[in-house]
Amino acid sequence: MCSENREIVDNTSVILLVGINDVHNLNKYVQYINEKAKEWTDLGASTYFVSVGPVENASYVTNEQIESFNAAMEANLLGVTYIDVYEHLMETGYSTVDGTHYPEDVSVEIYNYICLLYTSPSPRDMRRS
Repeated sequence: MCSENREIVDNTSVILLVGINDVHNLNKYVQYINEKAKEWTDLGASTYFVSVGPVENASYVTNEQIESFNAAMEANLLGVTYIDVYEHLMETGYSTVDGTHYPEDVSVEIYNYICLLYTSPSPRDMRRS
C-alpha cells in the first residue's frame, strides 16, 4: 500500500485490490483502508475497493473464506465504494492456471469490469459504504 499522499489530489480515484494471501489480515486492512480513505477523501479523492476473486482448489484458502472476507470488507469499509469482482466472476465464469492465479484473459476481464463500472456504475455491482 502506498505510504505517501503526494499523488492523491482532487478528483483522484484510488482503486485498491488485495489478493488471497491477505484474507487473514481482515482487521488490519479494514483499519488501514478506513484511515487512508478518510485522508484521501479530505484531499478530494474517491476510494474504491475491489473484492478478492474466487479460487479453484487452492490449498490454503477456500472460496468460503474469501466470501467471508469480502462481506466483512464491504460491511466495515467507510466512505469506500465496493466493486464486486467475486460475484461477477462466479456469474460469468473464470479459470486459473494453478488454482489461485488467473490467466491473462481472466485478468483482462477483471480489468475491463472495473473500468466498465468505474465509467458507468451499476448499483448492483458497486456499493458505497
